[in-house]
Amino acid sequence: MIILERKAQLQCLQEVGLTVQQTAALKKKARARGKDYIGGPPDPELGKKAAGVGIMAAKGLNIYSVPNPSKDYTDAVKTGRVIIVCMDLDG
Repeated sequence: MIILERKAQLQCLQEVGLTVQQTAALKKKARARGKDYIGGPPDPELGKKAAGVGIMAAKGLNIYSVPNPSKDYTDAVKTGRVIIVCMDLDG
């Protein structure tokens, strides 16, 4: 995947269109290259791989999911249209 080849320290992605299994595989490949990936699911209402957002960070940038998310936020993530990713800029 081209996002693994890019040298950018941080990549924000939209319309990723990955299944849950493909997201897990991308995360594994990213870690093998010293990167981290957090991604949401595709839009379940479309019946196909559509939507999906994510973020890829280079080694040294600490990204993590929202701690203690509300039910409304968790429900919104399931649509494949939104994800909030936290990042520690101080390392």
